[in-house]
Amino acid sequence: MEPTKIKNKVLHLSVDERAKLACLLLESLEEISDKEHELLWVEEVERRAKQIDQGAVKLITAEELEHRIQSHLK
Repeated sequence: MEPTKIKNKVLHLSVDERAKLACLLLESLEEISDKEHELLWVEEVERRAKQIDQGAVKLITAEELEHRIQSHLK
């Protein structure tokens, strides 16, 4: 089944049923191997690099990030 179809069906579940499903899904992630974790991170890095290369995201400096964090903490 396609992820979009699954998502549409899941969103029609009750809050309690979705919470239980979320817990099961999170627990299933703990069971993946180190190699699978590594592959997932490689995919994520590649996805983010592609977004940067395409100009889909705006990069900020470390100083700007720190300023934004400090602003939210005040």
